[in-house]
Amino acid sequence: IEIISPEVSHYIAFLLSLEPGGKTKLEQDPEGTIKFLFVNEGELVLTAGRIERALSKGDSIQINSHKPHFFENKSKRPASGILFQNPKSF
Repeated sequence: IEIISPEVSHYIAFLLSLEPGGKTKLEQDPEGTIKFLFVNEGELVLTAGRIERALSKGDSIQINSHKPHFFENKSKRPASGILFQNPKSF
């Protein structure tokens, strides 16, 4: 994950790139945090609690990210997306 937003913004934007079989760490953001993902290459799977959502190139999703969640590439090709988080926190 690479931060791509300006330091002075009220949100944070990341370039999320996962190789086949790659997965982000389990995250749980503060209450009121929202994440938006736009997939620009390949396929990514979002797991939030017991919900699993497969996303392909051109798909997007917005979640309340205070629940435990992670992103995964279950395909055989690299995948990437732009991930926005508001408010800005780590």
